[in-house]
Formats: sequence, structure tokens, C-alpha cells
Amino acid sequence: MATTSGLAGLPLHRKLALGAAVLLFVDLFLPWVTASISIPDVIDQTESGNGWDGVGVLVGILALALIAWEVARLLGVVPRLSVNHDLVTAVLAGLTALFTIIQFFRALTSGGDVDEAELLGGDIDAGAGYAAWIGLVLALVLAYVAYLAFTSESAADADRTRVEGSVADDLPTEPPTSYPPTSYPTTADEAVDELPQTPPRPSDQPPMP
Repeated sequence: MATTSGLAGLPLHRKLALGAAVLLFVDLFLPWVTASISIPDVIDQTESGNGWDGVGVLVGILALALIAWEVARLLGVVPRLSVNHDLVTAVLAGLTALFTIIQFFRALTSGGDVDEAELLGGDIDAGAGYAAWIGLVLALVLAYVAYLAFTSESAADADRTRVEGSVADDLPTEPPTSYPPTSYPTTADEAVDELPQTPPRPSDQPPMP
């Protein structure tokens, strides 16, 4: 189970990734677009819309994916992948930041269609709500997370390469010194000559006269 101490021990980019993704997901439910419509004797109303429209849906899905990925890493239940886990974090954070910025500009230019209200002698004021600006800040944080995670993954690869290189350097590069071949007797006479000469035992001596 994840504990507070485990969360506190995470690198900075992982803390920022988890926190910014959670805040961004909540922020999508707040007013991203506000519009004030005023037509004399007809309507005087202020409306707002959240961030769950168009690209905002993709932002929410990516934010959820980033949250799920970081929670899985925290719990130690991530699948075995052939790439560094920080690289996955970098990709998810970068894509979330990109589409959040796109959604912000959509909210910022949402007051373009005002012709009908102006023809009726009214006034319309539409644009990005406060939640869109919060989303922009969170997008910049996630872009920074993507940078930190990518550089962390690159540093890990460099460390692995350096360790592998040092291990390769420690390996012997020259074959071991060869020793002269041992000669063996090739005939029976040579084999007899090679036998150690032992003095005769007393029992083998001829009896004295």
C-alpha cells in the first residue's frame, strides 16, 4: 500500500505530475468559458461553460491516464515495459500540457460569434473564464514535469551506459600467458627412463658369504 512517507520520497517531477494532473481534472469542471449577453428588453444573462467540450475531453482522459500511471508506480503494480517509466510520465505529461493549452486558446477565442446580438442592438462579452487560466498554469507545470522526467530518463540511460562501459574496461583485453607444452614420453624406453630411480631395499640385497 502507498504511504505518506512513500509519497514524500518521490522525485519532484513525479510529485508535480500527480498533483497537477489531479488539479487539472478537477479544474475541467469549473467555468472555462463565460459569456454575458445583454439585449435591451430581450435578455440580460450571464452563462458559463466548463472545460469538458471538444479537446477538453481528451485533456480529461490524459489527466486520468497520468494519475493512474503515477498511482500504479507508487503502488509498484506497473507492467513490465521495455522503456524507462519516467519516459512514459514525460509523454503523458507533455501530451496533457499540449492539449490543455489548445483548450485554453479555444476558450480565449470563444467570443467570436457575436454578430446576431450586435444586429439586435445588444452586447455580448465572452471569453476565457478563471478556470481556463488555472488550466494554463497547470499546463505549464506539466510541461515542466515532462522536461524533468525526460532529462531524468536520459540521465538514467547515461548512468547505465557509463556502468556498462566501466565493466567492459575492467575485462581483460589480452589472452592469458601461454605456458610451454608439457612433453610426454612417446616410447616404452623413454617411459622407463622417466621413472624415478629408487635405491634397492635391504631384502633385495644378495646375502653376504
